[in-house]
Order: sequence, then structure tokens, then C-alpha cells
Amino acid sequence: MGKENLAIRVVRSDGVSFEYEADDYKGWHITSLEGLDFPNLEIFTEDRGFGNGSIITGKRKEARDINIKARCSFTSRAERERVVGFHNNNYTFDLYINYMGINRIAKGCELKSCKCPTENIYKPLNITVGYLHPESDLLSNESVAVGFYDVDPFWHVTRVYTNGGSLPFGIISQSLSKTIYYTGSEDTYVHAQVEMLGLTPNINIVVNGKILKINYTFKEGDILVIDSELKYVKINNQDLSPNYYNGEILPELIITFGDNEISFYDDNHDNSSFNTTVSYNGRYGGL
Repeated sequence: MGKENLAIRVVRSDGVSFEYEADDYKGWHITSLEGLDFPNLEIFTEDRGFGNGSIITGKRKEARDINIKARCSFTSRAERERVVGFHNNNYTFDLYINYMGINRIAKGCELKSCKCPTENIYKPLNITVGYLHPESDLLSNESVAVGFYDVDPFWHVTRVYTNGGSLPFGIISQSLSKTIYYTGSEDTYVHAQVEMLGLTPNINIVVNGKILKINYTFKEGDILVIDSELKYVKINNQDLSPNYYNGEILPELIITFGDNEISFYDDNHDNSSFNTTVSYNGRYGGL
């Protein structure tokens, strides 16, 4: 694995980072990497009362064991102290992985094991590190944001100016719904921000037929934030009382592989009184 194809940067929960292999050479090279392809799969069964075979009662993806072996091209007291000081399981760790140009994140990992042999002070440093990733999925390293507006072109005319150029003519309008094509292998959650441009009587958020209805009259300047992963609804950064919305629907606002229909509108089936942005992080079963 050449360094142009592999880079792993680990960020500790206090902000300190360590690179086992970097795009720009920093002395460390990964010699072995395990646990990023697929998580372990578990299927639960029970014997049939009659006949052969089993009944499938459930299935799950297990947490990931991510194991890294790396070798430093030099040895020094300072580098050994850095290795020992960084790998401290009082913290949690986020792993930022670039593998053949594919970028993924393993968030909230626990340090499970670490070895940096002391057998020969003249040998280059070697480390073997094991992380436990509590989730089975890896995240994309960037969120995707989708704005709910359309540009309807009118005409385009070229005019003569001192610096040249042309004038495009069109109109920007809000769209009631958007189709999002999602390529992640695992379902992911919706994060939405709605900025009120005027008085708005209630808002309906529809994701693949699931309707979250917020019975609240918004005023100009209010900012509504919905997060189906963290399961909250906030107005101006304050939690909205669950009495105002059907909270049981909130965790069902998810995006699945393929086309996903998402809509935002008020009780008048209109959305001209607010601006909407939806964002999500791709989730993947492996590299």
C-alpha cells in the first residue's frame, strides 16, 4: 500500500492527533490494516417445532475491531514518548481514513490495545494498535446539503461592457419537494434547518411518506432545526416541547439507498414563507 493510496489520521477527544500514515511523509508507514472492510454479522435462530431447518429470529451487525500495525522509519526518544503519550484509553478517538481515495470516518472509537516493543533500542519503532468502533457503520467524511429551491431560466442576453460578460435572467423559487438519490449502503438520518421569512402556520416535514407535523406558529426570523438521529426539534436553539409535534415519527425520518422524496410545507401547502436546507452523512457497511 503506497502512501498515495492510504492515510489514517486519528483525532483524540481532546483534539490531539496522530497519523499512522499520511499523504505527506511523516515517518510512519502502515504494514497491516484490518477491520475496515465489513463488520462481523450475527444471525439468531431457533429450531423449528416441526420439520427441518431453523427459524430466523433476528440479525445484527457487531461493533468493529480495527487493528493497525505501523512502522516508523527512524527511532528516537521523542517519538516513543509521543506514541506512549497519545495512546491513552482515558479518551475516545475518531479515525479519518483515506483508502484508495475513499474517505470514511470511524467515530467514537475506544482504544482496546497498544504495543510498542522495547526489545531493542536501535530498531525502528513499531506499534500495534487495536480500536473498538462501537458502531458497525462508517461515515462519509462530509455531509451532503440539499437546498429546496429551483432556478427557472427566462432568457440570456449578451451585452457589451468594458470587461465583457453577459446578463442571465431567471427566477429563484422554493420547491415543495426534492428527490435525493442516496448511494450509501446503510440507512442514514436527516438533519434539516428551516429559516422563517414570515409568519408561518405550522410545518409538515415528509420523508418517504413519514410525516412529522409541527403544530407551532412561527414568526419571521425563527430558525427551526430537526435532527432525526439525535431525535430533537429546536427553535432558535431551544428545545421545542414534544407537545407541539408527533415525536414518535422523528426517528423514522431516514434516507435509504436509491431515490428519497422529501417535502416541507405549511398548513396552506405552501413554503414561500421559509427557506429549507436538508443535510445528511452517508453511512457505509465498509470500505
